[in-house]
Amino acid sequence: MSSPVWVIDNDTDFLRLMSDLLSDAGYQVELFSDPQSIIDNPDRERPAVIILDLLLAHISAGWTLLEVLRRQLGRPAIPVILTSIDPHQLQAPPPSFHPGGKVLVIDKFSLLRQLPALITELTADCSDSSGNNGSHHS
Repeated sequence: MSSPVWVIDNDTDFLRLMSDLLSDAGYQVELFSDPQSIIDNPDRERPAVIILDLLLAHISAGWTLLEVLRRQLGRPAIPVILTSIDPHQLQAPPPSFHPGGKVLVIDKFSLLRQLPALITELTADCSDSSGNNGSHHS
């Protein structure tokens, strides 16, 4: 995978852990503790996958940030892994939310156990042009 994996989370310990895991698995990684820096700099290289925490300090919700990123990054839609340590955040998205692409919702512990396989699965789904726009919950 030549495009980076973006990890967006305001927990710096989690960002370091994700960086180590993804780098060790051979992925290029970009870390963001402040999602506003992504919004303010729209000319970044498009990621292959976005890993986004649903609980963020500066944006009301990860769902909102995802919709902003989808509008900003355009098509084709980038696969997204939404995660949280809080099980309440992993419930169904707001009624107004339209995924516009592959979205996986998973708790952080499962994400850490399955990380390389999930990224491989999501990027393979995008390259096979299957048009799968569903949402998956773990």
